[in-house]
Amino acid sequence: MEPRNFVPSPTGIKVLNDWNKIIGIRGPVGSGKSSLCVMKLFQIARNQPVNGSGIRHSRMLIVRDTYPNLDSTTIKTWKFWFPEEMYPVSSAYPRESTVKMKLEDGSILKMEVVFLAAESEDTMDKLQSNEFTAGWINEAGAINNEILWNVAFSRLGRFPAKQAGGSELSKILLLDLNSPAMGHWTQKLEEAALVEKSMPKVSWYVQPPAMTYHHDVDEKGNERLVWTPNPDAENIENHNGGFAYYQDLVDTSKESWLKVMVANEFGQINTGKPVYPGFSQYTHVSKENLQPDRSVNLLVGMDFGLNVAMAVCQMMPSGQLRIIHEIYQEDCSLEDFIESKMNVLFSMRQFSACGRPTIIGDPTGINRSSIDKRNPYNVLSQNGYHAIAAPTNDIVARRDAVLDQMKRIGGLTVNPSCKMIVEGMSGAYQYDTGGLPKKDKYSHLQDAVQNVALFVRRGAAKKKSSPPKPAKKFYYG
Repeated sequence: MEPRNFVPSPTGIKVLNDWNKIIGIRGPVGSGKSSLCVMKLFQIARNQPVNGSGIRHSRMLIVRDTYPNLDSTTIKTWKFWFPEEMYPVSSAYPRESTVKMKLEDGSILKMEVVFLAAESEDTMDKLQSNEFTAGWINEAGAINNEILWNVAFSRLGRFPAKQAGGSELSKILLLDLNSPAMGHWTQKLEEAALVEKSMPKVSWYVQPPAMTYHHDVDEKGNERLVWTPNPDAENIENHNGGFAYYQDLVDTSKESWLKVMVANEFGQINTGKPVYPGFSQYTHVSKENLQPDRSVNLLVGMDFGLNVAMAVCQMMPSGQLRIIHEIYQEDCSLEDFIESKMNVLFSMRQFSACGRPTIIGDPTGINRSSIDKRNPYNVLSQNGYHAIAAPTNDIVARRDAVLDQMKRIGGLTVNPSCKMIVEGMSGAYQYDTGGLPKKDKYSHLQDAVQNVALFVRRGAAKKKSSPPKPAKKFYYG
């Protein structure tokens, strides 16, 4: 049988050169993640120290969500690289196999492999009673048990024992996955590695989308997404027909599924029509954590009411609108929000260095309270903030102001730490049955962003002229 020739992708090269303790790979369907993880385990086995018998001995753990999926996908990929005729896999559960071969240096590679299903009742017992060299959780996004990866990792680096040639270098847990639903434990792990940089022993790689998309309107006025092959996509050469594989998916699948499986975006369950169907996590979410630019003033969109929302933005000299911070607080008065949230945030050096922020709020906030005759702009002004009203509450104008930024190349960039804004723009911010955006936890921050986009596009609201009164003026601009 002819040996398989593995040619690593750009991501594959990085993974094969990475010896960190946990390595995650998130990518679109068909991007070669599984084969890469098989080759990484093989690389780890080849690098095991030689014991006194001239053997490089290892025991690998491979986990999938269910045994049917383990058999039909994971083990199928394993057998592609290590054929059944030479390295048989047991029929009993858990599945087991042993790869034994002579290496170029004359040493003998002996790699034992144990295949487990995460949803099996005895998986935890089997994990805790076994010792492994390294491990791989295949399609980790399909596994909801967050504890599993901790337990799996705790069993690695324990075989063989140090006296028998064991090595700390081999203690590696691989995770591969398609983009999961937002809030999944793998997303938190990715953010810790890439955004917060709080877990230095975790490496995380995000493969390019197979195809990208943009929002368009056809000649009949129907909104649609136009999909385009991504020249940076990986593993295209291994698909029959190349990009035709993905185009077939585009022609036959729902947009919400395509955004996850083809565009490699975190999933969002859409029960209604999204307000921003053209929002792309690949295009519009920053790859790194954004910090305020001290040379640029802060534009702060706010939505008032019992649920107060604030989006801190900057309009860069390049014309890019950056959303760099979000705060959302339910059941909170504006006074409490100012004291506990705004004053604290804007006293931080990275924000205070940008100068006095400009607050842009809801135009209806100009109306005074019947209780103390103040409005939110009075309250903000009395606390030292410069606050003005957005020019309109018309939803078409507000949506279009944001779309203008989205449609321009480099026009809108959202900090990945702004999770509710990203989730809302990814589809959670939806129209109701009456054709207006739903009023829910996502809409408040979206309203705040729209206030800033409107201000950038059209400026502040104009004061209505009124007859002079002897009472003192109220200030909102």
